Amino acid sequence: MAGAGGWGRRDAVVLGVIVLVAAVSLVWLVHPWFEASNDAAMYVVCAKNLLAGEGYTFLDEPFRVRPPGFSVLLAPVVALRGIDFSALNLYVAAWGVLCVGLFFVWARTRVSTWVGAALAALVWFNPGFASLRNQVMSDVPGTALVFGCLLLERWCARQPSMRRDVVLGLALGLSAYVRSIVLVLVVGIVVARLLVGRKEGASLGRVLLLRILPLVALVALVQAPWKVRDVYHHPLPPVDQTSLYDYSSGMWNSDRGDPRSPRVPIEDVFARVPRHARATLGVLGGRMQSNELGVVNLTLGVLFVLALVVQGVRRRGAAELFACGAILLVLPYFSFQDRLLLPVLMIAWTAAAELLEELGTRRLGARGPLVALVPVCALLAIDFHPRANWEEVRLAHETCERWAARANELLPRDERVAVPMEGWRWTIWLDRPVWTLFFGWNRGGGGPGIAPVLARHKIDLVLVTPFTASDAAMRPWLTTRYAVLHDEPDLALVRVRPRNGR
Repeated sequence: MAGAGGWGRRDAVVLGVIVLVAAVSLVWLVHPWFEASNDAAMYVVCAKNLLAGEGYTFLDEPFRVRPPGFSVLLAPVVALRGIDFSALNLYVAAWGVLCVGLFFVWARTRVSTWVGAALAALVWFNPGFASLRNQVMSDVPGTALVFGCLLLERWCARQPSMRRDVVLGLALGLSAYVRSIVLVLVVGIVVARLLVGRKEGASLGRVLLLRILPLVALVALVQAPWKVRDVYHHPLPPVDQTSLYDYSSGMWNSDRGDPRSPRVPIEDVFARVPRHARATLGVLGGRMQSNELGVVNLTLGVLFVLALVVQGVRRRGAAELFACGAILLVLPYFSFQDRLLLPVLMIAWTAAAELLEELGTRRLGARGPLVALVPVCALLAIDFHPRANWEEVRLAHETCERWAARANELLPRDERVAVPMEGWRWTIWLDRPVWTLFFGWNRGGGGPGIAPVLARHKIDLVLVTPFTASDAAMRPWLTTRYAVLHDEPDLALVRVRPRNGR
C-alpha cells in the first residue's frame, strides 16, 4: 500500500476511477427539481440579466450582496437551456466531480492512496455534499476552486518564483469572484509563508517583499474592478428586495439592509460566538447532516477541530490555516450557515485521517493505513444517503410548479407584481420580475412600510401565496385596503395601482 508522499501511476489510475465513477453516478445522483433558496434564485436571475445586457442586477437595481462570478459561470447554461433545472443541477454536479477529483489529488500527499480514495468517496456520497451538488449554489464550485488554489500553492512551494505566484494570484483573485471565502485562503497562504519563511531562516523583510506582497497585490488588483463598481454603482439604501445591503451591513449594522443604520454593539457581535461555536461543532461532528450537539456530534466535532489545530501547528500549511480561519470567521458571523463549513469539513477529515495513519504506521508498519481506512469507511457506510432529501425537494418543486401555473393564468404579462415574501422564488417560478414586500413591512412596522415599496417599484398587483407566515399576516391588510381581483383559499390577487396609474 502506497504511503503518503509522492504521486505514482497507481494514484493516477485511482484518480481516473474516482472521476469516472463520480461522473457516471450523476445519472443516478442528479435530480431535475429546483431546491429553492434566495441565493440560488438570485444567482439565476442575475445570470439572466447579464445575458439580457442589464448588467449584474436584481429587480432593476445593482446587485452587490454576492460577487458576480457564479452568475457568470451560470450564464452559458442559461443561454443554452434557459431556466432548465435539470441542466443547472447537472452543471453544478459536474463541478462536484471536479471538486472530488481535486480533493483526492490534494489529500493524496497527506495520506496513502486508498485512504485518499476512501476520503473522496466519503465526500462524494455525504448527504450534505450531495444536497449542495443538486442546488444552483456556489458552494460546490467554490470548494473545487479552493482545492485547485491549494494545489497551485503546493506547486508554487516546490519551486518558488514570481511567475508561479502570478498564476496563483490570478487564480485566487478570480476564484474570490465565485466564493468570497477564498479571501480567507489568501490569508492562510500569507500566514503559512510567513511561518515557513521564518522557520527556514529567511528575514521577515525578504519574505514580505518576495513571497507575500506581490501575491496580495495581484489578488487585490484582480478584485479591484468589483470593489470600484460597488462604490460607484450600487442600490440606494435601505434596500427593500434583499435582506442585506452587503456583507458589511449584515455584520455590523442594526438594519442589515441599510449601511447608514446604527452599528451593532460589539458585545452583541461577540454574543454570537458561543451559539455559532456549538453549531460549528454540531455541523462538523454531524458531517453536514445536523448541527444538533449530541454526545456523538460533540465528540467528533471536537476531534476534527483538534486534528485541524494539531496539523496546522505541525505543518504550518495553508489548508489547515485556511480551515481554522474559516471557523474563526463563522463564529461571529451574522448568519450561521452549515454550507460555509464544507471545505473546512473536507480538510478536517483529511487532517484526522493523516494523524490516524501516522499513528497506525508507527504501531503496525505497513498495515498502518488501516487505522485510518477503517473509520473513514465506517463513516462512509453510516452516512451513505446521497438522495436523502429528494422526496422533500420533489414535493416542494411540484407544489410550487402547480401553484405558479395557476397564478400565471391570472396575471397579465404587462403589469408589475409583488408578493408578501420570497419574491426571488416567484421570480423564477413565474418567469417574470416579482418584488417582495416583507422588508418594507418589517422596517415600517407593518402596513405603513409597504406603501413606499409599492410606489418605489411601481407595483400594479400583489399576489398572496399560501406558503409563508408573511403572506398570512399581510393578506387581511391587503384585501381590506385594495381592490380584490381574486380571493381563493390558497391565492389572493389585489390591485394596488390603477391601470391608468402608470
